[in-house]
Amino acid sequence: MAASRRYTHGLLMFIVFIILVFPQLDATASDESGIAPSDPEGSARRTIVLSTPFPKIAPSHAIYQSLHTEIFRRMGYDVQVSYYPDVRELIEVNAGHLDGSSGRIYDIDPENNYPNLIRIEEVILPHRGIAITKDASIRIPDWASLKGYKISYISGDKWIENVLPRYVGADDVYPAGDWLQALRLLDTGRVDVYLELDDMLGIIKIVDEFKNKPFFNAGTIALVEMYPYLNKKNQALVQPMISTLKAMKTDGTYDRLVSKPSLKD
Repeated sequence: MAASRRYTHGLLMFIVFIILVFPQLDATASDESGIAPSDPEGSARRTIVLSTPFPKIAPSHAIYQSLHTEIFRRMGYDVQVSYYPDVRELIEVNAGHLDGSSGRIYDIDPENNYPNLIRIEEVILPHRGIAITKDASIRIPDWASLKGYKISYISGDKWIENVLPRYVGADDVYPAGDWLQALRLLDTGRVDVYLELDDMLGIIKIVDEFKNKPFFNAGTIALVEMYPYLNKKNQALVQPMISTLKAMKTDGTYDRLVSKPSLKD
């Protein structure tokens, strides 16, 4: 019986030894190999979904994509930037169907129709607001010069809607649903001037319907600075975005990614 008890005790001690020692050996081997234990839940990166009012063929679409890809990469996220028309973009971001907007003007919601939007207090990209015409003799150096002309713009472009009524009566204003409709209004002579950001000149050059048509930049009427916006559900990302964007401007990354020549003039 004594021998049996000694045998049983010895077997138990051996099992305890195996349990205690082998996991440590396995962990040591893993550390030495440089391969960390797998963590399926921790390895998944959240994708931040942003909208932009710039269609994919617009030069600035790629710039916004590049800037936000780098911003969120540094913050530990992936990002997707997709085109939405101006008004729909605000509706979708406000509803939380999208995480935010890649860039809109500072005073995007003077009527407080979109209370769930949070502005990132750092300029993401500057643009020039220009007047596009088919008549090379027309010159529009400022807002006051629009008087007497029929004007089109994309409905929801707040940099226009916040100012235009001071200079042009409602009967001479023809809001369009998107850039394509606005260009067609100008092309057919239903309006004299199409107000847009400078990106549109790049689009005209590559769209078959318009690339051989005589469209002219009749003048710059505004500097339009864009700010990112987030839905309030992403409040925790606001300060990290501000800090990251400022850091990119300091370390030279911002200037490298903003390669559109007209934005640097």
